[in-house]
Amino acid sequence: MDILEKEIEDLIWDSLTDEGSNELYLRGFPKSDYYLRQFDLGSYGIADLIGVTISASHFISINIYELKRGEVNIKTLLQAARYEKGIRSFIIQNFNILPEKISFHLYLIGKRIDTSSDFCYLIDVFDNLTILTISLDIVNGLKFRNRPPVFIKNPRPVSCSTDTQLILLESFKNSIKNKNGKTAF
Repeated sequence: MDILEKEIEDLIWDSLTDEGSNELYLRGFPKSDYYLRQFDLGSYGIADLIGVTISASHFISINIYELKRGEVNIKTLLQAARYEKGIRSFIIQNFNILPEKISFHLYLIGKRIDTSSDFCYLIDVFDNLTILTISLDIVNGLKFRNRPPVFIKNPRPVSCSTDTQLILLESFKNSIKNKNGKTAF
């Protein structure tokens, strides 16, 4: 079923603002406590959807949901990163909140992911990035699927000299410590 980006946004927003929010979370949509729609960030652009959660210790977690009707690609990531910069700037300029009290997570949501370029490897590199594929049908409604990491088919093993392997192994051994502060190996 082909659907416009605005229609996806409308379906999500309508589900978030009524009794259907729990159903939306069960279908794979990431949860936040509060949501903002079409948030104007001035020169940084207009974010589709932003989720905000404030913990008891006043830690602020901000989720940026960037929706695409088709493919999620590097442009989608750069767009969401621009929104993060805009929100970060807005908070620092307008509120007395330490930057370390704020965390950001980018959710890129679309029908498919660009696997024809190196973009698909970014899922494993950034801790604050999740790519979700979306599907919509008459029977199951709106569903979100967390995109698993991309693996290379028939990978060529990483190779280095025996001396380099020994140096790396010693470095790892010395840097990994257990709860008592002793090296793990």
